[in-house]
Amino acid sequence: MLKQIELISEEQCKEVVNTVDALASYWRPRDERLPFLTLGVAGYIDGSDHFRGNEAYYAAVDESNQMLQANFTELYDKVLQCVAEQVGQPCYYAAGQALPGFHIFKSHPEFLKPLGSRHFDFQYKNLHWPEEAEIKPDGNKLSFTLALELPSSGAGMNIWPQVMFDSKKYSRFLYSNDHFLKKNPGEFIEYAIGHMLIHTGLELHQIASLEAFQEGERRITLQGHGIEAKSGTFLLYW
Repeated sequence: MLKQIELISEEQCKEVVNTVDALASYWRPRDERLPFLTLGVAGYIDGSDHFRGNEAYYAAVDESNQMLQANFTELYDKVLQCVAEQVGQPCYYAAGQALPGFHIFKSHPEFLKPLGSRHFDFQYKNLHWPEEAEIKPDGNKLSFTLALELPSSGAGMNIWPQVMFDSKKYSRFLYSNDHFLKKNPGEFIEYAIGHMLIHTGLELHQIASLEAFQEGERRITLQGHGIEAKSGTFLLYW
């Protein structure tokens, strides 16, 4: 699965961004040096502390979810409906897990370099899943990004569709090896305002670096993941 679907209009994106800005007191700084923030709790950050496990994630989930649900109800309904249509299965937001949240990258010349590592999405492994959820660790998965505000030079994702996760074949060292990259050239997928990119999360991928630096510009997206449950439903979270 690798699709980019128009979800909301540019005018609706502006309304969502205005709400994100109005909630700036809830933004969470995610880097000591760079202006990278989130609105919402993220499993890959808050749930992956080597020493404390996922304590920070679950300590913040309830308050964060209440704030997000109160301010973005219509957007969450549209996302849920869109994902359900794409997977052909009923979808729900996973009880007790963080709602999809927002990435906020303010302009900085350092973002002309790669913004993050090449990776696969296994955030669900950092989290506690209650027995009633009964997720399928080997079942279908997905990740999505909804572009809400983008720099004038554009933004997107680097992806290696030919490199699906295989623990026996690939290693973290290999992903960052120049020889590997020469043999496995990636593709750049450009985001479009109001469009949601959906993929399995199991293709090697990476946030693409910026093409040009312009003071005052931002990259704001809604991020989330999904995992199949044994009941045949899809559970969305971040």
